[in-house]
Amino acid sequence: MKKILLYLFTVVFMTACDVKVKVNSEQRSSVAVSAILDITDPRNYWPGADQLLQFYHFKQTPDAEGLFRLRTISDKRLTPVISYHLADAKSMEKDNSEDDPQFRNKNVVAFYSTVRRAMNDFYSHTDTTQSLSNSECFRAIADELSFLAESNADERTLIIASDLMEKSDLLDCYTANLINPKAIAAQFDRANLLPQSLAGITIIFLFNPRDRIEDQRFSLIVEAYKQLFQTKGAEIKVQANL
Repeated sequence: MKKILLYLFTVVFMTACDVKVKVNSEQRSSVAVSAILDITDPRNYWPGADQLLQFYHFKQTPDAEGLFRLRTISDKRLTPVISYHLADAKSMEKDNSEDDPQFRNKNVVAFYSTVRRAMNDFYSHTDTTQSLSNSECFRAIADELSFLAESNADERTLIIASDLMEKSDLLDCYTANLINPKAIAAQFDRANLLPQSLAGITIIFLFNPRDRIEDQRFSLIVEAYKQLFQTKGAEIKVQANL
């Protein structure tokens, strides 16, 4: 009987240790989400703040670290970046001088509110009724991928809302004979703007075409991006919306 009880105690103890390890692993998780929105043409589809916030899943991992970044595709090579950071719970506890049991929850709510406000301000102050004469798609995407490649976040996601119609010194999609995605990918790759590895990064392309012409044109360009990024280890998703 003692042997049986000792065995049961050992099993329960090992199970408890295993659960503790899993919980601690979840608590140490971190999520980085970057959003790139194309402002070179009248807006077709941009994701809302709550659609972007779903990637953080703080309900499942309330102690996780979170990073949000927002930038645009425009006619300029350099564009401002909006960035907000929520430290992990352990790092923030030193600021909980009043031992508030709701301290972490309040900071998560504040992070959500800040991201929502940033998205709302961006949408309300961005003129999406006009088209710009140039479009620096690839450089904006490459810059953000370089940032994510250097990030230590456990989950790294880049969300790109754009038709990907480049018009720069790298490529002019409006005059080039766009029939070969492999050739387009090679042309972008020759610019040498990408990190060596994109492993661990999920890239989501968002575009909701208005007609079959836009659909076919986008399908060809995004295929070039897929071929280029997948060879560097990225996971690619192509969707009409989030």
